[in-house]
Amino acid sequence: MDKKKAMKAAAAAAGITAGAGALLFAFSNIVYDQVFTAKSMARRKSTFVLEPAEKEKYLKNPATIHDDRTWFACMDPTEETITSRSGETLYAEHLIAKQDSHAWCLCIHGWTSCPQNVGVPARHFYEKGFHVLIPHMRAHGKSEQKNVTMGWLDRFDMLDWIQFILDKDPEAEIFLIGVSMGSATVMMTAGEDLPPNVKCLIADCGYTSVWDQMDSVIHDMFHLPSRPLLDAMRVTTKIRAGYDIREASSLEQLKKCKTPILFIHGEEDGFVPYRMLRQVYDAAEHCEKEMLSIPDAAHANSWDIHPELYWKTADAFVAKHLTMPQSK
Repeated sequence: MDKKKAMKAAAAAAGITAGAGALLFAFSNIVYDQVFTAKSMARRKSTFVLEPAEKEKYLKNPATIHDDRTWFACMDPTEETITSRSGETLYAEHLIAKQDSHAWCLCIHGWTSCPQNVGVPARHFYEKGFHVLIPHMRAHGKSEQKNVTMGWLDRFDMLDWIQFILDKDPEAEIFLIGVSMGSATVMMTAGEDLPPNVKCLIADCGYTSVWDQMDSVIHDMFHLPSRPLLDAMRVTTKIRAGYDIREASSLEQLKKCKTPILFIHGEEDGFVPYRMLRQVYDAAEHCEKEMLSIPDAAHANSWDIHPELYWKTADAFVAKHLTMPQSK
């Protein structure tokens, strides 16, 4: 091949490579739009609303309320707000304890979800006399943020909500419970410098890192090999959301955790792989920890499949670490 032909071949190869790279990053933005944006979360909106007459019927006879989403829709929680470190308004739903109580549950919902969808733990601890505070996670519900950060930047929001609680109640005894992305948020928050008022944590079906979870999502949602798309997603997320999915690690944060933590995972979880339970448990090297594996449970439904086992374990763990409200 003469020099002229070689130069043409090299130029063609470079053009193909550049074109392939451009297509890869274009597709990574499509994936990002599906997974990490407020618009995508809004399209998946799952809030359950009761008609006024139906709500009145339930309120006249509370014993007929068996579904926890219906229960939450009847509750009329107080809307609380704070300002994030980057200037947005953060929202949370506050179920105010029915009696004088310094016991607080910071309850954290998952990806594509909303406060109402953690009605099961919210109701459970509210009925035990806790204040229950449920934030709208970044890019979900009332949140003003435009990008989902899968728990990584949300951990700073949780620190601010903890401070909000302490400003209201300096004697507060607080525990965090989260499911799925909410669980990862709990684990990522666990590595920060938490005040002594935070007594314990419950992490239900959380992932080891955003990188690892995106690896699973690309396989499950898009039926594609994860590389090199995952690498392109890393760059896209840095540009659009300002964080590195490679650094967004529950495992690394758990290595710094000093707060007692209970890990829960369903053995049939097909979304956040069950194998991650042992990985996150082992990473928590410097704190008191417990692990609960729930047979037959898929993603985020352990409390439905084995409620007695779930709540017996969770209640004993919480009662071990904070002062439970006195029922009246």
